[in-house]
Amino acid sequence: MKSFASKGSRRTLATGTLTIALILGAVLTWAQTASPPVPPPAPTPAVSPADHAAAVAAFKKARDLFQAEKYNEAYAENEKAIKLDPTYSDPQTLKRILDSRITTSSTTTTETTATTRVADKFLKPSDISLIRIFEIALRNPNDQKIQGKIDRKVLEKFWDEVIRKEGTTVAADAKAKFLDPKNFLQQVQQIRDNGDTSYMEKIEFNSDPIVLLNFKNVIQPIILKNCATAACHGGDKAGTFRLFRGTSERETYTNFYILSQFTHNGGKLIDRENPGNSLLLQYGLPKDLAGFTHPKPIRPSFTDTNSSDYKNILTWITGNPTRNIPSLAFPTPNYGITYELPGSATTAPAPSPTTHPAK
Repeated sequence: MKSFASKGSRRTLATGTLTIALILGAVLTWAQTASPPVPPPAPTPAVSPADHAAAVAAFKKARDLFQAEKYNEAYAENEKAIKLDPTYSDPQTLKRILDSRITTSSTTTTETTATTRVADKFLKPSDISLIRIFEIALRNPNDQKIQGKIDRKVLEKFWDEVIRKEGTTVAADAKAKFLDPKNFLQQVQQIRDNGDTSYMEKIEFNSDPIVLLNFKNVIQPIILKNCATAACHGGDKAGTFRLFRGTSERETYTNFYILSQFTHNGGKLIDRENPGNSLLLQYGLPKDLAGFTHPKPIRPSFTDTNSSDYKNILTWITGNPTRNIPSLAFPTPNYGITYELPGSATTAPAPSPTTHPAK
């Protein structure tokens, strides 16, 4: 009985093993029949020499825009390069860099989801152009050396819609002289005098007016080391007045604009009518010398009114004709910029002047 039972067990085991093998074989056969083979990856389409050359040109333009901190424009141009030549690696690298610089926000509606690349917290390039056009001192010998460009179509539109519509009699060659690229500063003056910001913001300057160059090289470093530290107005606890600690063009102009617009208890940080009363100066003096004291106890930025930093800021506001240093535009221009001051609950445009600044 024992011997018979052992043989039966072996037969059962052998039959089960055979059944399992047949099932596995059937499954594998079905899988091979049901799943088509994965096709090899499609070959990269060949790029014509013309498309590659166009991609290189688009990338170079994108790179120049990136270096000028015009990130949104750089992104659009770089996308052209990628579309023209997907195998070109440089635009792919720049795309990754741009993606880290530009905030992507997704706006969902009931019909579609739109991805919008939004501007960051600094002034736009067009805002910078507006500040430059109002702060350039056209009568100053230093600013008279500034060059730039205005698109010919913009100039022709200004000629047709503004100059000719004013009804003035002009010489036969007047238009040609006005459109001449060498006539840049005169173009700037006529457009500024007209006061239409839609023309002003299209002016491109190759360099900064002197007052803004001095702000960048002299004044802003004083402010950053005293006011815009991480523990003061350059950090998360800055309160209602905040500055940016970077020194890029957009950060520099944004800081200039904030300083131009900010007021506290009726006083102006930069008081162009009474420069000595500027809170930028008063708040930095020791308490016993200040006419207006800082709201919180702070270490004075200046020892007294003879401090070199104090004098530099004061001269920057008032100018010094004997040294060919122009003053800030007076009265305070209406730059035509809409920008929400950091820490402020409202959007603060510049106060409107009674006249355009005569500089």
